[in-house]
Amino acid sequence: MQEARAAVAEETREEVHAAVEEVTERVTIPAGAEVTEERVVQEAREEIKSERHRHSEKEVSEEVTTVDFVKNDDGDYVRTETTETVTRTERTPLYTDHSVVNPDGSPCVDSSGDPVIHKCPVMEEYVSQEAQEEVRETFVVQEAEAERTETRVVVEAQAEWTQTYIVTPAEPAREEVTERRLVSAAVEAKAAVYETVTVPADDRPADNDKIRLGLIAQDVQTAMTEAGVEFDIVNESPNGKLSLKYGNLVMPLIKAVQELSARVKTLEG
Repeated sequence: MQEARAAVAEETREEVHAAVEEVTERVTIPAGAEVTEERVVQEAREEIKSERHRHSEKEVSEEVTTVDFVKNDDGDYVRTETTETVTRTERTPLYTDHSVVNPDGSPCVDSSGDPVIHKCPVMEEYVSQEAQEEVRETFVVQEAEAERTETRVVVEAQAEWTQTYIVTPAEPAREEVTERRLVSAAVEAKAAVYETVTVPADDRPADNDKIRLGLIAQDVQTAMTEAGVEFDIVNESPNGKLSLKYGNLVMPLIKAVQELSARVKTLEG
């Protein structure tokens, strides 16, 4: 079921927001002193000495000949030799002779009876790591700044503006919608002027399926509305189902019969 309703126009209201002027403030930033820090750029380390095999060194000169092929103006390749003296340093490892003894301390001899001599490398000490002192440098972390004043915006400027609010949203018109509800389908009586319908469920026991003569409540209600008369005939239950008060229908029927009888007598003259 749906009741009819006229269209509803949209209703709005406008709210004007006043313009806002820009608000600023002057802020003084105090001077800042220079901030420095000292950093180690070179770690200190001690001198470390090691041993290595000692070598003798001498300068050796020798003649080195280089062969080149040069293209001349005629397109031929000419073989040229260039000889030059190259000096290089020749390093020879040094050894010292040591006699070898047996576990009992007696000299060790070979099969010929000659003492066994072992060549031992001559070692020398050298600096494998130079000593160095710690080196520090000073770095500027923050530059010195003089006192300064700057202007800051506290409130941004804003022009006047209007905001529209919807108080009541628009709604289209709605037509009345009715529906006819029957407990079971109506059964038409072949030799009757009325439709036969089952008794409404509100008045009929659950185990009573007997078919009885009656009127459709919706049709009676529509006929009364079109005729412009009002009678307490149609009853609507809480669940929305319609039924008829047949007792209240007796007097209107008698009145209708009287009017028809008077009309028939007039026609028959």
